[in-house]
Amino acid sequence: MFCKDISIYTIELSKFKGKLEMLEKEIDTWLYFLKNGADLDAERLPKEMEVPGMKKAVEELSVFNKDERARIAYEEAIKAELDTRSFIEELEERSMIKGKIEGKIEGKIEGKIEGKIEIAKNMLLENCEVSMIARLTGLSVEEINKLRYKK
Repeated sequence: MFCKDISIYTIELSKFKGKLEMLEKEIDTWLYFLKNGADLDAERLPKEMEVPGMKKAVEELSVFNKDERARIAYEEAIKAELDTRSFIEELEERSMIKGKIEGKIEGKIEGKIEGKIEIAKNMLLENCEVSMIARLTGLSVEEINKLRYKK
């Protein structure tokens, strides 16, 4: 045994004589599919064939039973859809990264401004001249005056 989660069966399909109404186990249903899948219609599956993944398997098999051009067109359509999904996911990821970068930049700018305001407040408490505070912090005289009277 390779793995406790996987079972391997060796089956001779030619010896499988299961009829639709005799299918009891899921493995019997899949064996019936392997032997008779070309005759099944994904939209009208018999009740006995309703197991997880069966409808998709019948749909995929019907693609391979089509003529070459139809099969190639189908595969190209699937590839185009997957490419589109991948492209959209990449754009969403880039947008998210861009948003994070913009947020960090905004945060740094706000932090610098808050730091300058805090320095200006402390300088005002030390009775420093407004012109000197403006020169050292980069804040305008009007902004510093607002801080002075905001106390």
